[in-house]
Amino acid sequence: MAEFKGSSVVVEFAGTDISGSARTVTISEDPGEAEKIDVTVKGDTERQYLAGFPGGDNTTVTMNALALDASDTIEAIATNTTGTLLVLPEGDTQGAVAVTITAMRLIGKEYVVPYDGAVEWNLTFNSETGATYGTNDTSA
Repeated sequence: MAEFKGSSVVVEFAGTDISGSARTVTISEDPGEAEKIDVTVKGDTERQYLAGFPGGDNTTVTMNALALDASDTIEAIATNTTGTLLVLPEGDTQGAVAVTITAMRLIGKEYVVPYDGAVEWNLTFNSETGATYGTNDTSA
């Protein structure tokens, strides 16, 4: 894979392009650590553990974007909406990197209006599924 910048990033949620003026998109996969089952018995000189189940898939995506205008597609998406999230860091070109996460839920939506600066959206999505990394097989 060649080096690339995120300036061409495309983000689609439930089939709608919400890229707008996306500034950062962060994909975090954190299943948590595996359980430890304590099997220590009386007479042991130290604790004894068995490995338990590993943590389940847990993917969080945060996105920061500049607000555009009254027709901003981000405005139309309500919190608790679910859908597939597609992140195309290199843009919507055939063969480019594609990250797909199904069953994402918009769990946080923040509209930041600073006194003397750009108005921003901060979005947080979460899913109990893992991200799939591949290549874009379609282009607009």
